[in-house]
Amino acid sequence: DALPIYLSFLSLLDQLMLCPGAAPSNPSANASASAGPKLSPLQRSIFALLEKLPPFDNVDNWTAYYARLVAHISIPLTQLAADSVLPLGPSTPSRTIKVVNNAQQTSKTIQMDPQVPKPSADKQSLNQLALAQRSLALVMMTYEQASESVRAVVFEDLLRVAGQLMQTRYIPSRTTTPLNLWKAGSEAFILIVKLGLPSFQHATTNEDAIARVWMVMTDVLQSVILPDATVTASLPLSVLQDIVKDSEAVDIALVNLIVSDMIPLSFDIPSSLHWRLIALLDTGAALHGLGHDESNNQHAHTHAQAHLLYREAFAQACVKNLFLACADDTATGKTGASPLHSTLQSVDESSPNSGITPESIRADSRSRLRLKVAKMAAPCLLARCADVLRRFAIDERQSGQMPLPRNRLQEVTFVLEHLKNLNMHPDVFTNAVTAVNGSETPMSTSSIISEDGTFVVPVRGPKAHLLKLFPQLVDCVTSKEMEFKELLKDILHSVSRQLGLES
Repeated sequence: DALPIYLSFLSLLDQLMLCPGAAPSNPSANASASAGPKLSPLQRSIFALLEKLPPFDNVDNWTAYYARLVAHISIPLTQLAADSVLPLGPSTPSRTIKVVNNAQQTSKTIQMDPQVPKPSADKQSLNQLALAQRSLALVMMTYEQASESVRAVVFEDLLRVAGQLMQTRYIPSRTTTPLNLWKAGSEAFILIVKLGLPSFQHATTNEDAIARVWMVMTDVLQSVILPDATVTASLPLSVLQDIVKDSEAVDIALVNLIVSDMIPLSFDIPSSLHWRLIALLDTGAALHGLGHDESNNQHAHTHAQAHLLYREAFAQACVKNLFLACADDTATGKTGASPLHSTLQSVDESSPNSGITPESIRADSRSRLRLKVAKMAAPCLLARCADVLRRFAIDERQSGQMPLPRNRLQEVTFVLEHLKNLNMHPDVFTNAVTAVNGSETPMSTSSIISEDGTFVVPVRGPKAHLLKLFPQLVDCVTSKEMEFKELLKDILHSVSRQLGLES
């Protein structure tokens, strides 16, 4: 059996890497402050050896390989957790993994959290950061090269350690740490989800395991993108604002990940997790109001809410992803326009046109998932759009002859352009539901009835969202902006076509 030999090989490299003479010489405070985390020549050689001698196709050896790398990443995490109000905890669950070889009908049990000797923290903390950085880089490089079965086996453990690295964003000491662990963890999280989630979903049939992994992903995203006030309360306001500004691009990438790579594979997860993901986008979409209305006074915000400031680009990304979650490109025969639906519609075109086939079953599952997500996202999206249009109409009337700020015009133009181009599934508002106090409540939005009851307009079809927003759209017709008027005219013609009044 090659497993004990490879484990012995990895253990020997660990002992060499962390032996007293392995760290860089003269790790004085002044030298480290200028140079940052560094590896010694011996440590660099060991990582080069690990890079050149991966476990190849042996799943058992790959699991042990990743376990050693994760253990090195966990050392600075354990130290940083002492300064944090976040429950970072151990880098990997204290458990073993049972690796099953379906072809040979065999299995092995491997410990995923091996005990790695820890050098003196007071003298080699920077070296430990360097080890963590290089270990994470090696994890990302080899995970791209790993087989689907390997990706599936180690997915949850790598996901957890990446999530814990991401949470170091709000640890006060991060401002003086030469290594941005949270940024590296975010990049790793995105890569692991993109590559590993499809493999995990394909290889796993255990509903509890699927729900557990999705809970981990959702918890990480929520705690990092929109942290609880207790997490941010201990940080000075200026530091908190710097963190928000520094992390905006990362947060945009993370919300894009939700719609492009996570939701299309969310077939077997509880509805409560779908609601949490949509709620995260909805809450983020609300962070666009600073600079006008009641949000104009920065001092009106409490310190606990300060992490919500200055997030215009992030809020716009959340709104855009709500549009993508509601879109149904099949309504106009277009495919591939949105990441979500290009993934959902990847069906084998060579399958028979009649009869029940595996392809038709998968296509039906994708269609039902798409409609389910759209029903959840649509009420949130329409509420945000109605708010933007309502505030615009009121503010422009009150401004008299003075034009509104350019960012306000850009905001409402962005919303109108996306409303114009959006095509929803015809049945989004049929038997729609909304989340109230954690439970699903039916919405009576399937039709619009006139006040005297003489006619009923069914809210159905690819442009049904425009009927729902018709009052707010009409309020905007008095706008002084000519470009805005032209866009609004096109939208109102779309409503007319939806009602059958023009072709």
